[in-house]
Amino acid sequence: MVRIRSVCKSVLGLALASALFATSLRAAEADKYLPSDSEAVVFVNVRQILDSPVSKKYLLEQIKDGLKKDADSQKFLAATGLDPLKDIGSLTLAVSPGEGPANPKVLGLLHGHYDVSKMQTALDAHAKDHADELKVHTEGALHVYEGKNKNGGEPAFFAFLDKETLAISPAKDVVIGASKASGTKKVKKGLQELIEKADEKQSIWLAALVTDEIKKALAANPQTANIANKLESITGNVAFTDAIQLDLNINSSDAKGATEVKKLVDGGKAILMLLVSQNEEVGPILGEVVEGLKITTAKNAVTVSGKVSSEQIEKVAAKAKK
Repeated sequence: MVRIRSVCKSVLGLALASALFATSLRAAEADKYLPSDSEAVVFVNVRQILDSPVSKKYLLEQIKDGLKKDADSQKFLAATGLDPLKDIGSLTLAVSPGEGPANPKVLGLLHGHYDVSKMQTALDAHAKDHADELKVHTEGALHVYEGKNKNGGEPAFFAFLDKETLAISPAKDVVIGASKASGTKKVKKGLQELIEKADEKQSIWLAALVTDEIKKALAANPQTANIANKLESITGNVAFTDAIQLDLNINSSDAKGATEVKKLVDGGKAILMLLVSQNEEVGPILGEVVEGLKITTAKNAVTVSGKVSSEQIEKVAAKAKK
């Protein structure tokens, strides 16, 4: 049979790998399973990314080869009938407060088209034969699967909330909570407003509140203390076409705060330039990308914009093949 954690990593990794490689405005909507106490949301339009020219040229074949070489994944896909390159549509990541700022609650909602009955039959059979790898928790009609880490790491919990939604989290109660959240509660007003301003046609978009806990952490650092109480939110998006375009907005309470944030971001860019220059293989190419980042202020916001051109992607791809 199949090592279930390897399968989960392969399927979720497809969405995350797409995100790492990542217009009329049409407002986004909050996922119906989003926890009401969410403070940050990242949406990855996996389908749009995979269909983009840049992914078709440089990413798809690598994903296909990776899946073919992973015997465990092949067994799982054959048993369940899942085709991740066709059946997975999007990934929503939500972050909520947990036990302290260093331990937030994280929920992944992987939307697609699943044969839930077939997949649960395969998972239940595997749990029966390989209890050291997979355990099934029954919560009413909900089957919550616990993928165990043999090396002593944290387990992963996942469950099908419906035929189009797979919930994944390091915490079982987060998955169970998501199953009860469908349309019952709205997210925080501030986050809801940020989500509504996001463009759902983007390949990736981000909406995050700067919480009191984050502000306290910033205030404790001498380098960021002067902006701690100024920051309000962070938004951004990534567009995949024949190139990759990034736009990130750091929003403060006033123009003075934006000026201070820009100083920090300018310093961060200089440090990043130094770090990438130490990579002999792709350092010069990454240096071009970092150097091309534009950092500007407008009223209360700092915008960081950058682009990875098709020529630069071609150079990196050529290096990777050597």
